[in-house]
Amino acid sequence: MMSEVFMLGPFLYPIAAALRVIEESEREPQPVSVYRAAVNAGILTLAGAWVEPPPGNVDRERAMEVDLTKPIIVMQLDRATMVIADGRHRLVKACVLGVRELPGYLLTAEEAESIKCLIAVEEG
Repeated sequence: MMSEVFMLGPFLYPIAAALRVIEESEREPQPVSVYRAAVNAGILTLAGAWVEPPPGNVDRERAMEVDLTKPIIVMQLDRATMVIADGRHRLVKACVLGVRELPGYLLTAEEAESIKCLIAVEEG
C-alpha cells in the first residue's frame, strides 16, 4: 500500500512525515476557516460555488464518509502561499454540511521544506 502524499509540481510531501513534525512539536490543532481553506484548495469559488469538475482526486461521495474531527494539515510554502496538504475530502463534507471551521495543523515553510522530496523522473 502506498503512503499518503501531497504532490505539488515536482515535489512530494509525505503526510506521515508531516504528522511526525506535528507530533514532535506537541502543538494543538487550531480552528481553520472552511470557506477560506476550500477556496484555497480549489473546491469552492470566491463566490462560494462548487468548482466543476472537483480538483484532483476529490470524490464528493467519499467525502461524506470522512471524520470531520480529524484535523486537516495546512502547509505554508512561503509568505504568500498556503496549501491544503491533507483534508480535501473533509473540506468538501464541511461545505456540504455548512460547518464553518475545522480543526487543523499549520506547518511552517521551514517544516514543509524539511519533509519535501523531489520526484525522480526517468529520461528517455
